[in-house]
Amino acid sequence: MQVNRAVRRGHPAGPPAGRAHRQSLVPFREFGDRAGEASTLTNLGIVHEHQGRYEDAHDHHRRALHLYRETGSRIGETVVLNNLGLVCQRQGRYDQARRHHRDALHLCRTFGFPGDEAESLNGLAETARLAQAVDDHDSALALAREVSELSPRAGSRPRRPGARPPRPRPCRPRPRPRPPGP
Repeated sequence: MQVNRAVRRGHPAGPPAGRAHRQSLVPFREFGDRAGEASTLTNLGIVHEHQGRYEDAHDHHRRALHLYRETGSRIGETVVLNNLGLVCQRQGRYDQARRHHRDALHLCRTFGFPGDEAESLNGLAETARLAQAVDDHDSALALAREVSELSPRAGSRPRRPGARPPRPRPCRPRPRPRPPGP
């Protein structure tokens, strides 16, 4: 999952990245490593999304979703559902984007993934904003209501049932910029 987040943050997603992920699929398939295959398909989907190849991205994410469900990886399923939501947003398919983010949100709340819960809520909010920008006011209004109803609960549970909540981190003041010297 770290590779997915690294690619999302703007790391290169050019042809070499896609080629490397496609090549890494071979051993995962040969050894029957379904989780490794799913993770690689997710990465390929992200690379294709950044390249603007949304149909390819959608296809890779759908195949990864099937594998994550097959292996029982709820966190993988959650990540891919949010990725599918982003791809659908970019294609202007706001109802499908909403459905994917809602499904991811349900998994987050069921299994206790607050970081991904926030990502799902952000996906819903962004879908509402984009729907409004294209004058799909009914969709935007419905999504805005949904996000406002859901967001007060975001991050209110620990990561896993029975786990302790994270300890608060001390707030460190930012260093002040030095005035320019003479």
